[in-house]
Amino acid sequence: MADFILRRGCSLAPRSPTESNAMTTNPYVAPRSTLVAPPSPATGVPFYVVSARKFTWLFIATMGHYGIYWFYRNWHLYRQYSGSRIWPVARAIFAVFFVHSLFALVKDALAEEGKLSWHAGRHAALMVILMLLSFLVDKLASESVGPPQLVWLLIPLFALQAFVWRKAQVIINVSCHDPDGQSNDRFTAANFFWMALGALYWALFLVGASATL
Repeated sequence: MADFILRRGCSLAPRSPTESNAMTTNPYVAPRSTLVAPPSPATGVPFYVVSARKFTWLFIATMGHYGIYWFYRNWHLYRQYSGSRIWPVARAIFAVFFVHSLFALVKDALAEEGKLSWHAGRHAALMVILMLLSFLVDKLASESVGPPQLVWLLIPLFALQAFVWRKAQVIINVSCHDPDGQSNDRFTAANFFWMALGALYWALFLVGASATL
């Protein structure tokens, strides 16, 4: 008998207040919907802003090692700005695989603002080529493959990298509404510390390279 009652949908248990309210609700009134607040707009800047002057000093003084931090800061800020689930550390370490994607995002930001056009793909390709050439020459020189003077080729390659990288920084500054990078133009104590270490690295490099002459 109990099974029959349950199958018939009859319950002897008292109705909850929610059920009672549902039964007394006016059937001609449209059901209420839960209002969800729209997501708040992104704040801050999507990419790393630094003045061209400061960038050039840090990049040259650290013999290009500043570039690792540069990639990390760009991806870190973009993750905060967009909410993307990316790992900035990995993209900085393996930067050669993510240059194109970073520059494509910068190009999109420029397009949204209606600002200058930029051949992001070509710029990224040139940067990747220079990075790979520098790595190859450094590897060959360290393994004593080829003439000893090969190590000196690193200097013009490094100069080209600095020029191409600086150009990319200027474009990033424009995309972040700070063309001159005034918001990050002053040198900090940490900057001077890394520049001092870079000077030591430069001295060791020049001493070792001079031995090949």
